[in-house]
Amino acid sequence: MSGAGGAGPLGGYYGHEPPPPLRRPVCIIGLMGAEAHAVAYCAASLTGHPLVELDAQVEHAAGRSLAALYATEGPGGWRARELEALRRALRASPPPLVSLGDGALLSAEARALRRAAAALVYVRRPLAECAEGLARAHARAPRRFPFWPRQPPSSPDALAPLLAARAVAYEEAELVLEGAGRGALELAGELVEWLETR
Repeated sequence: MSGAGGAGPLGGYYGHEPPPPLRRPVCIIGLMGAEAHAVAYCAASLTGHPLVELDAQVEHAAGRSLAALYATEGPGGWRARELEALRRALRASPPPLVSLGDGALLSAEARALRRAAAALVYVRRPLAECAEGLARAHARAPRRFPFWPRQPPSSPDALAPLLAARAVAYEEAELVLEGAGRGALELAGELVEWLETR
């Protein structure tokens, strides 16, 4: 068998050194359809940093699906649970990458909590690309979108009001990943380079 630095199948494997832990959590957000979740997953895979997917944490803590929570508690109940999940994520050790739902920072309380504890990265895509991505996601898993029982917004004009409502949070980002025409893995690579400088 070749050594750690040899040319065999394990050559270089044992020379890998994981990155140092993040100094503080890094939240990743983007409008629905922008593939911010995919960017977060790719960045976690590339670095080995822990990842918290906030929507999944809400579902796990409640023991119910997103669709069930919306049906029984409405959007207000979901947002309250989401805020508590954000508090837990920002206290996690070691500090994780935190994949946020697009509206997770709508409230002033959530934004203040994030500012005090974590960096923010915004995945920005043209609204036309977001609409296309959202349509694909809805076709794959329509039950993930109980707030649109039939079809999600299918045009940039329909998404514009959602973006306007979230702009106050997105504008606080320390890093903006420009996603036009770029895949999640490429954007994750840019994010990883940024993390290495912090």
